[in-house]
Amino acid sequence: MRVLLVLVLLPLQILSQDLTGLWTGMLQTDGTDLPYEIVISNENGNLTGYSLTIFNIDGIENVGIKAIRLKNKNGSVFIEDEKLIYNNYVTTSRRVKLLGEMLLRVHDTVATLKGPFRTRSLDFREKTPSVTGIITLQRLHTPTETKLISTLGEMNLLSTVRFAKASEAPIKTDIKKDVAAASTKPEKPARKKRPPVDEPKKEKTPPVPPVVAAAENKKPPPDTVKAAADIATRKTEVIQNVFFKSDSLILKLYDHGVIDGDTVSLVLNGKVIAARQRLMGKPIVSVIHVTPDLGDSLLLVMYAENLGTLPPNTGLLVVQDGDNRYEIRFEGTKQKSSGILLTRKRK
Repeated sequence: MRVLLVLVLLPLQILSQDLTGLWTGMLQTDGTDLPYEIVISNENGNLTGYSLTIFNIDGIENVGIKAIRLKNKNGSVFIEDEKLIYNNYVTTSRRVKLLGEMLLRVHDTVATLKGPFRTRSLDFREKTPSVTGIITLQRLHTPTETKLISTLGEMNLLSTVRFAKASEAPIKTDIKKDVAAASTKPEKPARKKRPPVDEPKKEKTPPVPPVVAAAENKKPPPDTVKAAADIATRKTEVIQNVFFKSDSLILKLYDHGVIDGDTVSLVLNGKVIAARQRLMGKPIVSVIHVTPDLGDSLLLVMYAENLGTLPPNTGLLVVQDGDNRYEIRFEGTKQKSSGILLTRKRK
């Protein structure tokens, strides 16, 4: 009788299960596991969201984010790609749609989605071969700043993500603060002592203005701290020599790996050209105009302003010289900086 009751109630549990939230896992195909994330919203019963896929080409992390739509039919969850809204692909992107059918499983508080998927080319002139595999996802219950959430935040799209069981409130953007607040126990307020009857009341001391307080403490405000302040005390290691021919070079900076708050400054021939840039999945773009006074040989240094939460400070620098593209992975510590030599090609 107990087994029969479980079998009867299980479909009801799956049907009533809220799918909204953040799911992380893998796309498994041909022995290759590709990191895969989705965030699901519920807007008046319509399930929509975003997906993130990561794949490597020659050691370079390629990230693509697409809008998605889903349907839950008796515990079978159908997922379909819509348009590509973000990518940092090193090659030309192909128009490919992913379609999948996943089975929803719930055990205690653990919810999983798993099932087959296939891709379909949308390019009629140059079709991309179809790929098949398995989607495996698990829902996260604790606030986590994944690459998908970080990139959506950079694109100002987090406000479009809504969870059905949160009074239609948007997903919180300050995830790190939520995690810290959840782990901090509130302190009991101290009891106030009544002053003696004969004791006159003390006048409140007016607060000290921030600028005055900073001067008294002999510490400059954070926004006046000089970028690359200790560059002279750090060793610079030249990791690559790039030969260029254009009069203008386009520089793109990315975080390499997990987005953990790495911040760098770019220093060209001893002069800061980009100060305290926080590395994200979205590129930070700078342009170097190579004027005659700079000469034909330039030293570009990536100076680590901090080490992030996962030392050392790591990043990806892309140098675009006309049609030529150079990708350089770098890292920095408090003792050493990475640098590249930019040398003009002789005609």
